[in-house]
Amino acid sequence: MKIQKSLVISLIILATTNCEKKPQQKQTALLAKSEIVLDHLDNIFSNFSLSTKKSGKDSIIVYDAKTDRFGFFNLQEQRLTGFIPIEREGPNFMDFPLIDFEFRNNQLFVLSDAYFSIFDSNGKLIRRYTNADFDDLFSDQRISDFEFLNPHQIVFIHTHMDFVYGKANSIKEDYTLFSILDLSNRSFETLDFEMPEELTNSSEEGYIQDYIFPTFEIVEKKAIYSFPFSADIYVADLSNQSISIQTPEISLINTARDKVNKDIFGSSDWIPYVYSSVKYSELAYDPESKNFAQVANDFTRDSSGNPKNTKYLFVYDESLNLLSEEEIEERIMEPAIFTNHKILLQKSMSVQTTEEGTEFIKYTIKAPGKP
Repeated sequence: MKIQKSLVISLIILATTNCEKKPQQKQTALLAKSEIVLDHLDNIFSNFSLSTKKSGKDSIIVYDAKTDRFGFFNLQEQRLTGFIPIEREGPNFMDFPLIDFEFRNNQLFVLSDAYFSIFDSNGKLIRRYTNADFDDLFSDQRISDFEFLNPHQIVFIHTHMDFVYGKANSIKEDYTLFSILDLSNRSFETLDFEMPEELTNSSEEGYIQDYIFPTFEIVEKKAIYSFPFSADIYVADLSNQSISIQTPEISLINTARDKVNKDIFGSSDWIPYVYSSVKYSELAYDPESKNFAQVANDFTRDSSGNPKNTKYLFVYDESLNLLSEEEIEERIMEPAIFTNHKILLQKSMSVQTTEEGTEFIKYTIKAPGKP
């Protein structure tokens, strides 16, 4: 779920004995493709959205960077229904850049680089958590995503900055992945999950920068998470701290990009590396269908040597078996929005054809055998 993320986090693998790879059996999912336009009505609202999140079963919340406010769209009525204003200064200020946000129980929860803030539906600050509330977590780690475990507890996923710059050492004890904030008493607890082996080894080659920022979904007290550098999906049981790993049987593109020398960032070799292979976006979960959706980028070069980016849509069942894979022909933004058996992909601003609405590609999940 979750805002355009600048870097990439790492995931967790507790111990080799606790991790197991599960076999997959590819099935067939029928995707009915169409287009919808969510009407702005007479409101001033742009198509330049930096992030779109689902908000309940039949609505989404969009951050509009041009008008600098959040807008709500009803998916059944396909129209804009309301706003949350943003203040840049004063006691109700919203810190930027935004990393992630969620609207829940008439409250807007916002994660930025320096704060975790809670606002009411009018944009007024209810509570702001600082670095001190997070046991100085912001000092040397970056939180890349958050999800609700229950109405009172929020799970955060984070990466130590040593991994971002390729300077991680596997013997450090503070390389952990998950933490929990209890809203009822403001307590903060770090869970005993370790970073993945690919990131903690001392090899000169590995993954750095935004390829190691993980994102996740919470499903029945399990954190389902992934990294941009790989199609691997990790399932962390938060109750017993066990982990399993699933590698989807994707056939259209590579399931992982090559490791790189950790000193490459900032050199002339970095951009060619970026445009050389795959990058997977975050998973989207639909509690109605119990399926997952994911968009992936395949960076290649055309016959003239120019960079080319082809996007793909993958659908997984509740056991993370691959149901469907197909190329996305349109230019779209990431990640996917998955709600009530429907996958929504917002068209890129450059291909939006109307100023009165926001255009989406819609895929409807049909049961096998049904027309």
